[in-house]
Amino acid sequence: MNDRDRAQGLRTGARALSVALFGATGAQGVWRQDRACRDTDPRVFDAETARSRDQARRICSACPVQRQCATEQIEWEAGYPAATRYLHGVVGGLTPADRRLIHHPTTRDHHPVAVSNLDGKAA
Repeated sequence: MNDRDRAQGLRTGARALSVALFGATGAQGVWRQDRACRDTDPRVFDAETARSRDQARRICSACPVQRQCATEQIEWEAGYPAATRYLHGVVGGLTPADRRLIHHPTTRDHHPVAVSNLDGKAA
């Protein structure tokens, strides 16, 4: 990884953490008051090593608002080009690879999954 890629990853991680802490609008939602990570060093969620990734996921797994955090992150990422999504950090217990699969689900042989609308028709 070169310096430019690392800087981009850090910016993306900082944006993801900012959204997790303060929401897409910059206004902290009420649910964030209950987050398990509120007293945790944010660098844990950068998850540059397997150890820090596992620590972040453990914190998230015990969090009463994990679902809200993950949902908001996925919604936020959906508004950005794929190249700038899910590059860095654990948010809502989801790694960048986890979030990539949510945005672009595939089968085991890496074929795209057809997403259906609620009425069962392919989207």
